[in-house]
Amino acid sequence: MPEAESDRNGSRPAGTGGASRFNARFGGRDERIALINDVEAAVEPLDAGLIAIGSAGYFDALAQRPNREIRLELIRRSGIYADEDKKLWFETVFYGNAIRWAVSRSISPFGLSGGDELVRRRVRMLLDGAKEQGRFPPLNSLLGQVNVLVLVGRLIPLGVWHADLYDFSYSTLLRMKPRDAARFAKHMIWSMNGPGPVLKFFLPPQPNYHVIAADYVATHRVAADLMRSNPRIRAIFQSNWYLDPEVAEISPHLAFLSRFATSHGSIIGKVGSDEEVVRESTWKSGNRKRLYESGRYVPTRYYRLWPRDAVLLWADSTHAQAATAQPAAPSVASQAVGSVSPVAPAAARKVVLVVDEDSRFQRLASEAVKAEGHQVSVAGDVAMALALVARIRQVDLLIATIALPNGGNGVRLAQEVRRRSPDASVILTSNYLDGGDAGHAAYKMAGARVLTKPRNKQEIVQLVRAAFGVAEEKSGATTQRTG
Repeated sequence: MPEAESDRNGSRPAGTGGASRFNARFGGRDERIALINDVEAAVEPLDAGLIAIGSAGYFDALAQRPNREIRLELIRRSGIYADEDKKLWFETVFYGNAIRWAVSRSISPFGLSGGDELVRRRVRMLLDGAKEQGRFPPLNSLLGQVNVLVLVGRLIPLGVWHADLYDFSYSTLLRMKPRDAARFAKHMIWSMNGPGPVLKFFLPPQPNYHVIAADYVATHRVAADLMRSNPRIRAIFQSNWYLDPEVAEISPHLAFLSRFATSHGSIIGKVGSDEEVVRESTWKSGNRKRLYESGRYVPTRYYRLWPRDAVLLWADSTHAQAATAQPAAPSVASQAVGSVSPVAPAAARKVVLVVDEDSRFQRLASEAVKAEGHQVSVAGDVAMALALVARIRQVDLLIATIALPNGGNGVRLAQEVRRRSPDASVILTSNYLDGGDAGHAAYKMAGARVLTKPRNKQEIVQLVRAAFGVAEEKSGATTQRTG
């Protein structure tokens, strides 16, 4: 039995020395934070020579198992503890040992030069996030499983996106349709200089709040650095539904994915549609699901092959531009919906967050806010909005619809924004208001005004001006500050 194994009655795992003082109260926040701090102290300053850790044999064995087996084992282990407090405590101990093992071993995923530094960076993010949340991500969640796969060296963390090292060989072509195999063989010979390993990108199936242009570009910069120090990597490879050019029309906030993917020398090809790609493209978007069910959208998988020489050429050109650039117009990537719009600094400049699923309203609101000289961020759902709030720190005005996709609630979003930015003005909008709705107690608790949804850009401009107390001359009258 592995050292970290636990018995079925919920007793603590063996090989986790120093945890006995937590037996009385397994999952209390203070105890978990104390244990997280112990882990942090053990790996600070992430010096591999200072660490002695139990359970090393278990994690050595775990690292050798296939990804699917690791995921199933994490789910099973989490399920052993029916009591939530014991489960939280077990997860903290498990993460602690995995983190210390990863750092002590100086893990290099797949033997790549520079892989250890990527893991250490991920360890720092894990520790910071755990202390802020009071716990590590659950081991039976997708995020928790991805974290462990990174810690045991099975995945390469490149930022929001991850990668594994996939070996393209001539035998790979045998699994393709003849026409696709012939086309891909040409790419392999002429663009990759023959078969070899590629960085196969994937995005863990989590909410889309982190799918923003800046993160996508940053991931490619990390990948380029990794490729530069590992000449055997021949290309970057992706295969997903969001590379479909049609996605840019029906989900504008994801347009930058296909726009960036088809630039800078990438090779794009159509794979086709199946049940899996339909599920992947519709489970997080009510709009895409409705379009699919009505027959107006067929989710289709595309592949992307970005050869090594083209990747490094792009990376060199962007580094050169950054070194010599004067202030210039924002890049296509930085203009993507969901990123913060670069606007010249100004004393009266405010930060406005617009949250609405309707792409037309997103565009109108963005244009209106920019026209007033303010900074705007746009999100399509609550998860993406909260991620943006964490990034931009201070929000001066929130404009959000009451009913948001995936069960999102504008009132709860408003409460969270006001918790982080107490002085923020909040305007909630709806197409379905009657006279009594605007005074609903929940809206007052959230510090929000509730209005019928603006219909055009000028109405949104007036809304923004009123929220920031900008007097607007109209037939001798002024609109005073509200909100």
